[in-house]
Amino acid sequence: MELYSKDEGSSHIEVVVPETTAAPQAERRIRHAVETLAIIEDRSAIDVSAAIAGLGFDALRERLPADFRNTILLPVAETVVTRNRRLLHAAAQAEFAKTEVNRSRSAADLFVERCRFGHTFKGSFGFSIHSPIGPRPAEMIADQEADPPAERLIVQRVMRGLASISDTLSSKRLAVLSDPSVGFDADMLDNLAGLLEGVRSEALTFEFELSAEWPPDVDLDLHSTFVVATSIAPTVRELAAKLRETVLPSASVIRGFVTKLANADNPADLENQKGSREVTIAWEATDHMLPVRVLLSPADYRVAWRAHGLHVPVEVEGEIERAGRGFIIRRSKMLTSIPE
Repeated sequence: MELYSKDEGSSHIEVVVPETTAAPQAERRIRHAVETLAIIEDRSAIDVSAAIAGLGFDALRERLPADFRNTILLPVAETVVTRNRRLLHAAAQAEFAKTEVNRSRSAADLFVERCRFGHTFKGSFGFSIHSPIGPRPAEMIADQEADPPAERLIVQRVMRGLASISDTLSSKRLAVLSDPSVGFDADMLDNLAGLLEGVRSEALTFEFELSAEWPPDVDLDLHSTFVVATSIAPTVRELAAKLRETVLPSASVIRGFVTKLANADNPADLENQKGSREVTIAWEATDHMLPVRVLLSPADYRVAWRAHGLHVPVEVEGEIERAGRGFIIRRSKMLTSIPE
């Protein structure tokens, strides 16, 4: 096996291995390379193999105290999987909304579908979620700086939020936590609270192992562990409620893309004068997207239908009301006109 140092006195070691397993003695040379790296890094060959295989993924591992033969109750397992999926989806939607307001939800759906569920591991009940990140482009040299993929930004958003939660909830930490550009939004907080409430233990441990292919932001590390006490779930819920307490004017004009069309009968039946007509508009309220349901007249619904097909924004005037966890305009006036 051949070892090379990039520069004299450098701690970086390059190991030469066959490009394909079809090369002569490829299996033996690769095995020797893994064993050598294990000695250099003072860890097992299994860990080294797992690290190599995981270069294209950022890994999140969660640990729960096991109460019987390293098992947990089935309802707890169901809650953990569901809430983690929702937490990652909300993080992805918040991240994509910074640049792709009108399609942040579909992009978040695709991200979550690409994540993988890994084996459980010993030492209490644990499981892993692997977020795809991909290798650096082949033409990019190792030390060249580049913007990280969106998938890394999503994971870093979760890490920053957990760092704030696991630390005492000071005013400084709360500011970082609720910063819409990097931290948790209300949906993420609600799902984290649901996760903490559902694990039925005193604490939940989050371990992150980021792919070395992409360096993390300066305030984060490749390997991080956060221990979150489940007793703070009510505080997390309260913070989520505060983030949703957006002061809305009594009469407003909202602008955004139509993301959903709803008709009591056929949404494409523009001639029907009966039944309710409702659309959802992705309101570009501040620095993030806020979905608003809008009830429309038949004529205004036709405009919204055409705007949706042409992918152009619309403006609607009306009184914004809170409806559950969302917002609605019941009496509206379409300000946008689109020729047929």
